[in-house]
Amino acid sequence: MHLVKEKKEISQEQKLELLIERMSCIKDEFVAEFGEFTKWWIIDSTQKMMDSMPEITRNLSEEETADIHSQSKQIALATQDKAKDLAGKINWWHQSRTLADSSYYCRTDNLFADDYRQIIGRIGTILQEYGYLPKQKMSIFGFSYHKDGGNRYRFFYTVPIDWSGKLKRLLDNYNDCYLSAKQI
Repeated sequence: MHLVKEKKEISQEQKLELLIERMSCIKDEFVAEFGEFTKWWIIDSTQKMMDSMPEITRNLSEEETADIHSQSKQIALATQDKAKDLAGKINWWHQSRTLADSSYYCRTDNLFADDYRQIIGRIGTILQEYGYLPKQKMSIFGFSYHKDGGNRYRFFYTVPIDWSGKLKRLLDNYNDCYLSAKQI
């Protein structure tokens, strides 16, 4: 006896639902990774700044150095949650199914503009306090000091960010799903 395998056809609607389910999983993973990346970026950027200016670092007491690390970790933990919240609120196609620009999900920078750059710019306050950034209202080492809508001065990080490979892969996977869904 010879068994014949039935080939099940998946409807367009079923294909779309599978893509949407996959996109939801990718988004959740992206949001979690984005928070971790932000935390790591703040701690790493603080250390890089300290290493790049040894003359300032040498003149700090052990207590001041420990304080910089402690404050950067506190900011990193606080910004981790803010970054995750921000990443969760962007225009994820699978949630709204509205988006015209097909290149929107191609680059992480497309998703996060000024809000994210202000969040990570918070570390500039500590770097300024210990002499790594000047007290003047100017741009240096990627940090720009400007007035916000509440007329308060805040740091804003302006240099392109080197996103992690995992974030890039997740966004590429999401974009592939998005492009596939647009064809259904």
